[in-house]
Amino acid sequence: MSAKVHIVADISANGFGHLAQISPILMALAKVRPGLKVTLRTEVDPVICGQFLDIPFKVGPTPPDPNMRMKGPLDVDADGLFEDYQNLVADWENVITSDAAVLAALKPDLVLTNIAVASVAAALRARIPVAAICSLNWADVFAAYCGTDGEARQIYDHLTNAYAAVDRFIQLQPHMPMDWVPSVHSVGPVARIGKDRRGDLQAARPADHYVLATMGGIPGMHTQVPLPEVDGVMWVVPPEWESTRTDILSRKDLDIAFIDLMRSCDALVTKAGYGGVTESAVNSTRILYTERTNWCETSILETWIAKNCTGRHIERDVMQSGDFGAVLQDLLAVPITKQPVRSGVDDAVAVLMQLL
Repeated sequence: MSAKVHIVADISANGFGHLAQISPILMALAKVRPGLKVTLRTEVDPVICGQFLDIPFKVGPTPPDPNMRMKGPLDVDADGLFEDYQNLVADWENVITSDAAVLAALKPDLVLTNIAVASVAAALRARIPVAAICSLNWADVFAAYCGTDGEARQIYDHLTNAYAAVDRFIQLQPHMPMDWVPSVHSVGPVARIGKDRRGDLQAARPADHYVLATMGGIPGMHTQVPLPEVDGVMWVVPPEWESTRTDILSRKDLDIAFIDLMRSCDALVTKAGYGGVTESAVNSTRILYTERTNWCETSILETWIAKNCTGRHIERDVMQSGDFGAVLQDLLAVPITKQPVRSGVDDAVAVLMQLL
């Protein structure tokens, strides 16, 4: 092991949730390994990466990660998903041989992946320790949308066999079951905690309640949803959302980080995803959510929400119509459920230290 540890982190670019999961772990590793070198391999913009990581990092070549094709934040492109992984498996040897050479040239002490399956195989081919970190895996997502019959079964088996060879798979609660991975380690949730900037919101535009609206980091259909006018509510919306309403405040006019807005607002309106759910819990923020079509994590997330969040579910057609003002008012009247949520960061770091 070199005096200064070098980690290559491969991060799926299906929105920003994968980056949000792995960044607190990387920052915690930097505290126990002073001088830690981090090389990110991802299609996420480096500027965005810098908003999640407050440690130095370099950017390397992007990994061979198909991610997951979407038709917007709520709909998976199942045909595109099948095609992408069909192509990956068909060219597997070339892909893995090529990426193993890239990793070998980077000379890391450890490869982390959230959750590119090819990164596992490439790291092992290059004889570099590798750990996967996520609440899900692309193999089971593939099966949920493409099935496990015929050629889909061959692809699924190939993906599960690749994941199963990983040195460690750190599952972040709430997570999908992965009994077929021998090296799983289930740890608590990993979620960022923001700073209370409520005073800055009041200074920008006074209101009784502030509600943060977002559909995540995936562009496409239904990215912007109509927002109801609710007495006393000021909406805080993404920079790209267009509106001239006086009850809507754009994030582009605020010098406040997203996670600090999460902490400062009374409620979050969003789709159900790992980051929004866990971050609303640890920041004591109510959550009003809808679901992605047939999303395989939904039941797991909803069970966790019921135990740890102050939340309400609405159907996606209600969300997309903007007819949820009364539900939001009811939610804002409910006291916050403050359940202690034990972070999984330290446990994840302990598992990774076994490989360093």
